[in-house]
Amino acid sequence: MSSRKPASGSQVRTWLRSDEGQAALKAASVTTTVGERGRHKPEQVQVFHKSNPRLRYTAASEAEKPTITVPVKVLDKSGRGTTRQVTVTTEHARSLLGHPQGKRGRFNKGDLSLALEAEALA
Repeated sequence: MSSRKPASGSQVRTWLRSDEGQAALKAASVTTTVGERGRHKPEQVQVFHKSNPRLRYTAASEAEKPTITVPVKVLDKSGRGTTRQVTVTTEHARSLLGHPQGKRGRFNKGDLSLALEAEALA
């Protein structure tokens, strides 16, 4: 029975820079340039996973992702509207507000609150 073990970013980077990694990248027609730091390209991670089936690299867990907390009106069991604080990841908030992938900057919390209310009713 195979089990996957977590791989750190430095392990992935070391493998991608090795002769074996460079050969696998060339065979998959993926860019062979590997940076000194920062995120790995998704195509390179796929090649790593294919060549190392027992290791699994994940960029960030849900616990590590940045979040934002906004007040949202929700209906309680008796149908009364109450306000409670809801925490969502910034990634989910951007998708709710229709921001393009990779956009940076602040959120309009009023718009985000309305979007979360609409999502709860849907």
